[in-house]
Amino acid sequence: MFKKTTKQKLFIYFLKRVEGFWSRKKPTNKGYEFNVHDPFEVIGEDTGYEKLYLVGDSWLEGSDKPIVIAFGFNDWKFGFIAEYLPQYRVAFAPRKQVDMKAVRLLMGLSIKPKLALIWGYNESKLLGRYLKFIGIDTWRAEDGFVRSADLGANGVTPYSLVFDRKGLYYNSNGTSDLDCLLDNYEIPISTVHEGTKLFNFFIESNVSKYNPFYTKKRYRN
Repeated sequence: MFKKTTKQKLFIYFLKRVEGFWSRKKPTNKGYEFNVHDPFEVIGEDTGYEKLYLVGDSWLEGSDKPIVIAFGFNDWKFGFIAEYLPQYRVAFAPRKQVDMKAVRLLMGLSIKPKLALIWGYNESKLLGRYLKFIGIDTWRAEDGFVRSADLGANGVTPYSLVFDRKGLYYNSNGTSDLDCLLDNYEIPISTVHEGTKLFNFFIESNVSKYNPFYTKKRYRN
């Protein structure tokens, strides 16, 4: 049987690097900078993760941390989402890969992710069923109640995020971690009073989900 020489192996190795990570366009966000790690350096060769974007310092801290595969995220969100999950290594799929392409991607991974994180309800029924079939838990992420001083459509970093194992707070057709917390947790009176003060502060300050900043000049106009 023909055996590859060391020179041939090196050639194949660098060819994969050149045609893969080195030549691949990397997502960026000038408002919230982050780095996309080379899969060859942080997880190894031919693992299937070369088709994903590996973001966050956790990839540089060894292989003990479980992996989260994230679906449906705009690339400008990669940096702060990864920082919210320091206990995991976060791998982002291209945003539009939420159907059969996502299933094929999962089938090609040599290391099974611990869980899947989905932005909102962006996954297809096929992907949702496949995740359940292979035993990968699904979490969801969304903007929090007080989001930012500008629109998410403009790529502005949110002030708060929600991560939920059951659903999302705005979905009245299903339950969420927040629903379960409010139904089952005995809230101390002191916390109720503090919440009331905070709620009144929001109302008096005209705080809402989006809070555009107005200078005096813009306000007069």
